[in-house]
Amino acid sequence: LKEEIRVLKFISVISTANPSHSDSCGSTKQLIPCEESERARSVVVSGIAECADSNVIARLNDDIDCVKKLFCYLDIECMPRNGFPRLLKIVLPSTMFQSLLLKRAPRLRNFQVKFAYIRPSLTEGERSLRHAC
Repeated sequence: LKEEIRVLKFISVISTANPSHSDSCGSTKQLIPCEESERARSVVVSGIAECADSNVIARLNDDIDCVKKLFCYLDIECMPRNGFPRLLKIVLPSTMFQSLLLKRAPRLRNFQVKFAYIRPSLTEGERSLRHAC
């Protein structure tokens, strides 16, 4: 529990210092709920063959390469805005993997990419509650 509180405080500090991390919608004037805004700018890609490699890194790289090829072919360039890196939303196959990933997230303090963190996908209200703690 102490570790979880420490991680939440760390996330709160980073979110305060970096406004793009605190609100995935990126707007203070919201005319539609955040979830609707997120859904309105999201896509689902289907029909992509699974990589047969047993190595998880190879499979992830294959997925990333496929997305890069799709974006290149369709001439889509999504550059970061306001100098902040984009948020990456990862949809896992089950809540078990989400729980495992969140449980291991504190290990990121020793990760080669500084200031990387993982948090659950939260509604705007849930994010506000976390920042209040």
